[in-house]
Amino acid sequence: KKRIVRFLVLILASCILLSGCAPTSKFARHVKKGEYQKAVSFYRRELHGKTLLELESVNFLRSYLNSKWTDYLEGKITEDAFSTVLSTVEKIDSQLELLPGLHRNSSKFADIKASKESYALGLLFFEDENYLKAIEAFAGVMREDKENYAKAMEKIEQSMGIYESGVLELARERLAEDDYSGAMALVAEAQNILGEIEGFDEFLCRFHTEIFAKRFEGLVESGDGLSLVKAYNEAKSNGYTALSPEMTAKYVAVRSGCIQDAIEEAEAVFLEGSDYAG
Repeated sequence: KKRIVRFLVLILASCILLSGCAPTSKFARHVKKGEYQKAVSFYRRELHGKTLLELESVNFLRSYLNSKWTDYLEGKITEDAFSTVLSTVEKIDSQLELLPGLHRNSSKFADIKASKESYALGLLFFEDENYLKAIEAFAGVMREDKENYAKAMEKIEQSMGIYESGVLELARERLAEDDYSGAMALVAEAQNILGEIEGFDEFLCRFHTEIFAKRFEGLVESGDGLSLVKAYNEAKSNGYTALSPEMTAKYVAVRSGCIQDAIEEAEAVFLEGSDYAG
């Protein structure tokens, strides 16, 4: 008979839980409806002092808040909807003190809210073709902002590509006008902002190589060996100038000639001041 009674009690308890009539279920309903004061009153009247029910209530609050937080991060619920959930839980906790460290959730919410605002601002700048401002705004999107992070990274890459193409087009126009300093200034400024980008490096390599080729040719024609050697060494050290085998061969020959001339000049000076002269 005792086994039968226990079995019936278990069935009754299960029915109560499944029907949503358990004390913690009533507490949960108040929380989900945003009825924080009713939730507090019910907890104090029906749950306080009952260890298992207290634990269930705390676990529910944590689980409910975490699930809504995840939904918010993934864009499944709006900012206002999550703000309502967080506000309800905060008001309950301010009176019952069930969730230590709840303030950290408020801080994270503020961070993610700012992240979403950065993404929205980035879209506005992108539509206005202000790509530098767009990049700056998209960079403010946090990795934890699951709804927007991947999209923000794609927009940054897209913005950088468009900005890079625009700068290089303007730089080529300056070169066509023989405005070498203007072209260099454009690319240098873009590099300072965006860092090392393959397109800029390729442009600078072509630019420095073409400029040096003209300069090198002029020095060869002028016969100024020392200036040619100095210019070659400077070009070799700047990292952007491609030196052809022909240039290198000419440099070696001119350098050898300069060394030989220096030796002969030193010998002449020495002989003039010695007993061997004449």
